[in-house]
Amino acid sequence: MLRLIYSFCFIIIISSCAKISPLEGGYKDTLSPVLIYSNPKNHSINFKEKVFSFEFDEIIDASELSQKLIISPYLNSRPELKFKKNSLLLTFDSSFKENTTYILNFADGVKDITEGNPAKNTKLVFSTGNKIDSSFVSGFVLDPLKNKFIDGALVVLYNKKDSLGLFNKKPLYFSFSNKDGSFLIENIKPGEYKMYSFIDENESFVAEAKNEAFGYVPNSLKLDSFVSNINISLFKENPQKLKLDRKRERGLVYELTYSKYIKRVNVYTKNFINYSLNDNNLLRFYKDSLKKDSTFVVIEAFDSLQEKTIDSLFVSFGKESKRVSKLSHQLKTSNRNDLDDTLLLNFSFSKPINNKLFSFSFYVDTIFYTGPYYSKSIWNKNKTKNKTKVYLNQNAIGLFVDSLRNKAIADSLVYEKDSIYTLFKNYYKNLKKDRVFFVVPRGSVVSIEKDTLNKIEKNFLFRGKDFYGSVSGSISGLGNNIIIQLISEDLNRTYKNKELNNIFYFNKVEPGKYYIKIIKDNNKNNKWDYGSILKDVGSEEIVYYKEKIEVRSNWTIEDLIINF
Repeated sequence: MLRLIYSFCFIIIISSCAKISPLEGGYKDTLSPVLIYSNPKNHSINFKEKVFSFEFDEIIDASELSQKLIISPYLNSRPELKFKKNSLLLTFDSSFKENTTYILNFADGVKDITEGNPAKNTKLVFSTGNKIDSSFVSGFVLDPLKNKFIDGALVVLYNKKDSLGLFNKKPLYFSFSNKDGSFLIENIKPGEYKMYSFIDENESFVAEAKNEAFGYVPNSLKLDSFVSNINISLFKENPQKLKLDRKRERGLVYELTYSKYIKRVNVYTKNFINYSLNDNNLLRFYKDSLKKDSTFVVIEAFDSLQEKTIDSLFVSFGKESKRVSKLSHQLKTSNRNDLDDTLLLNFSFSKPINNKLFSFSFYVDTIFYTGPYYSKSIWNKNKTKNKTKVYLNQNAIGLFVDSLRNKAIADSLVYEKDSIYTLFKNYYKNLKKDRVFFVVPRGSVVSIEKDTLNKIEKNFLFRGKDFYGSVSGSISGLGNNIIIQLISEDLNRTYKNKELNNIFYFNKVEPGKYYIKIIKDNNKNNKWDYGSILKDVGSEEIVYYKEKIEVRSNWTIEDLIINF
């Protein structure tokens, strides 16, 4: 009897030990789920079914797979998804195209339930025909103006006949660029294709011409095996045709609105009339000195691709309106915040300026500068742009400040303990002679509609020749018709080589790290030309030297030889 009791207790103990419960502590699960079975098998041919089954080596979570699943070529139909434990079932409600190779890519849509480790490189390749297509294309997607590769760009292939298909239909094949900008599209049916890339912000698989940057490979790609090292540069381009969209009279202002960005405009008329180009697609005419209420004009408008539209019309005016557009301005200086005797000021105003000369002045700290300087101003025809050159010598500023200091001290009670003497002595001692404030007083700039600007103020710093460095050298392997530029690491400073050849020299370079940027100037016009997707013409190629160049003060980098 006692023996029977012991046996019963042993059974209870064993049963208690066999109970399954979550483990506490121990090693963290870092292993990803592995696909161990699929129907169809990978690289199957002649598969005509609509149901796909998968099994993994551990319990999975596929709740995000509906959003993550990538099917190439593009398929409008999305499958019904069911998963339980380590099994996954995909059911499609429509058939696949005949004689076509498909790829089901799970991305990171399947994870384990313990730590959320995603299944890696999980994809299924199958064909509805009797062979697996094996052509592929690879390359990089980049932003050449910002010198960076682009992550997550959609790269697409269309049939050669689908001109501009990216704006109106889903692609045949597609892929996404990785963090390093690289992309790979596999299992492509041999043929000729058009290749594009764009940032698909709304995930529509169709490019939005006005809002999304896009790029393209000029001409078609023949894919009968593999093509590599395809570089696609992304830019924002409005492929719409340039045209006059709207015209309206607003009192003493007449407005024309164009369909896209206008690079420049020519206006022809018997009676001179003031105009301004605002936001680069809004052309405004002003009655101001025009004696009649209307005048006939011919307008040539050019977009960034030098495509033009010509319109002729009567510009008419009504009564003075109470609503007046606000006067605004932009100020660009070739010197940025640096000053070295010559200061170049480029003003752009949102409407014509009534006063041809506007006053400006300089301050050293809080002291109004009355010393010598020379200035020259040039206006454009309709007085919306002004270029002012100022010659301002640092030594003259130093002499001016010293003379004020000596005079102030001389006029005070010249005793070391005198409070006025001490005040002037300390003030001028701490005064920074290398800083100059450029000031355009409020109300000194008046538009033809008689409104004014607030005070314009910008400070400049005399650096001295020892502050700058220089870089010189040559480039080989890219031909001689190249534009060479030195671009700061933050892309805010650009130094341009004066000559259009493979030899470069950059003088008075601010210390910092720089890239060397090379533009292949195919048409030899000494500027970068953007291509046209409408004309199937690519942009001029932009290349960067991969190594950064560090420029130091009072230091010269000579005979830098760069080979491509």
